Order: sequence, then C-alpha cells, then structure tokens
Amino acid sequence: SFRDLLSEITRPSGKYKHRVWMWRGQSDLSWRLDSSAFRRIQASSGPKIGTLEEQLVRYEQTLLQHATHGGHRYDQGRELSDFELLANLQHHGAATRLVDFTRNALIAIWFACFENPKKPGLLVAFDSYYLEGYEKELEARPYMEVVKKLGDKNPVTWQPPSYSHRIDVQHSQFIYSKVSSNPGGSLITPSDDEAYRKFKLSPILKQEAVEVLFEVFDISKEKLFPDIDGFAQSNSVIEDAHNMHRW
Repeated sequence: SFRDLLSEITRPSGKYKHRVWMWRGQSDLSWRLDSSAFRRIQASSGPKIGTLEEQLVRYEQTLLQHATHGGHRYDQGRELSDFELLANLQHHGAATRLVDFTRNALIAIWFACFENPKKPGLLVAFDSYYLEGYEKELEARPYMEVVKKLGDKNPVTWQPPSYSHRIDVQHSQFIYSKVSSNPGGSLITPSDDEAYRKFKLSPILKQEAVEVLFEVFDISKEKLFPDIDGFAQSNSVIEDAHNMHRW
C-alpha cells in the first residue's frame, strides 16, 4: 500500500543508516536506467564509431555547438556554462546524458505512477554518500574537463541552478556517469549494493498513490510543471476534467 511504501522509504537505510537519497520514478518497470542521450544515439541511423562513451561525448559536443549557434547559450542575460546549457536543454526536452532524479521521494513516486496505469512502475533510490558531487554547487568547468574526470565506480550528482520554476518545484537533481555496460541501464549505479534501492509499484498501488499525492500532498501535473506548457498539458483532452479541483 502507499502507507507501507512511505514507511519503507522513510526508514534509515543503507550502510550509513540515513535518509538522504536521490530518487527517480519510472512508470514502466521494464525500462532500463538510461539517459535520453544514450537512447538517442542508440536509435540513430548514422555510423557508430568508437565506444559508446566516445559516441555520447561527440553527440553532446555537437548538441552544445548547435545550441550555442542557435542563440541558447544565454538565459535571462547570463551566459551559461556547458553543463548549465545541457541542464536547460534537458528541462526543455533535449536528449542529454543527464538523468532526472529528485531530492523529494514523493515527486519521484508521482512520476512512477502517473503514466502507464496498467503497468507496474519503478521507484529507484541512490544513497547520497555514494554519489560524487553535491547540492547547491555551480558547474562552470568546460564540458571536456567534466567528462574526462568521470570514474567507473559511482555516478555524479549535480543540482542545476533555478532557470525555471520546474527545477525548484520538482526538487531537481541530475545524476550522470560514463556509459555503463550494466544490463540494467547505461547509468552507472553506486558501487555498494546497499546504496541502490528499487521498489516495484503495482498498478493498484499506482492508482492509490496518484490519488493520495493529489488529495493530501497537492502534487499534480499542473503543480510540477508550473508554466503555460504544463498548464495546457494538464488541461488537455486526455486529462479528466474532474481533476481540475481537489474537492
């Protein structure tokens, strides 16, 4: 049940028995833990030269070049660093190596439950003690300087600056890594098994969770995407008009 899930995720856990984890929800249990950039280059019809990591680096370098040429390097009068630009592109739907996580477990549960209601969902958690990087830090280094220092044991986390209300409301935290050969996904998982938790969410639990999150915690698509695009999507033809109100 949703109550059981809350009890489990709030329990101090892992080697260090604490509660600070990074969370991600996926609405289909069968999906791998892949970045959108990895999925894009895998689906590309172009030549695949070099390792997957080398392909990913070339792809993101091209993405940054095209975004800069298109005038997207500046936001609200400020020049963005390479990773800040990648973060901005990611939040607008571009494919990058940055994988969306959140510091708020309830928001991750919503993302795991809101879509694909007839399929089991997946809630993933990484122990923050096993992540390189931190919260509330800028990333001003050039792209190549960042990726050359990526290790093989633990992924890196980074909190993007607040370019949009979505970042703040979703408690956004990116996690990224070298391309992994793990069958579970291209994102490297923490090196200690105790630092990686997974929860299977049944269709019944998903339905209950969406209702409780909306009615008790006021978490909905409209609140998590607080711009005109999110407002329009939450009031599209596929959304139940009854959900315009909590009561």
